[in-house]
Amino acid sequence: HLFQLGHRRIAFVGGPQESVDTRQRLEGLTEGLGAFKVKLPESQVVFARYHKDAGIEYARRWLRMGKNRAPTAVVLGNDIMAVAFMRTLQAAGVEIPKNVSVAGFDDTPAASMYWPGLTTVRQEMREMGEAACRFLLTSVEGKASTGRTHEFPMSLVPRESTSAPPNTP
Repeated sequence: HLFQLGHRRIAFVGGPQESVDTRQRLEGLTEGLGAFKVKLPESQVVFARYHKDAGIEYARRWLRMGKNRAPTAVVLGNDIMAVAFMRTLQAAGVEIPKNVSVAGFDDTPAASMYWPGLTTVRQEMREMGEAACRFLLTSVEGKASTGRTHEFPMSLVPRESTSAPPNTP
């Protein structure tokens, strides 16, 4: 989505480096960009906590970067981090998505209620919770688990927080 909009300077701000979620989200972004022969530089990958403070801190860092160096798009590890990032930038006069495009993960209610609406990756939380409960009940009942992991579908939900990068015709 970001590549197709014209972005080439993209950053990823995820959760803890040891988090499976963080690694998979980064892997998805890296593979998606790699399909277009775009490399995500290590200098544009930040590991933090899945917390609003990480979004605020990265926004402050982004503000200190020169316009020619700052990423034109930032993908944050969850919607809370992304909304905190956007609010901090907006308070400093940055227009989203005119000056920077922003995307998150999870499609929480805040993603659609905040303005601009957050482009995000929807996860099927209800199905994930049901599967976790089934696994837990099976374990408590002493029944053997298959040891399989289950992957759940994800989908992009484009909203108003992403557009073409600045100075792109």
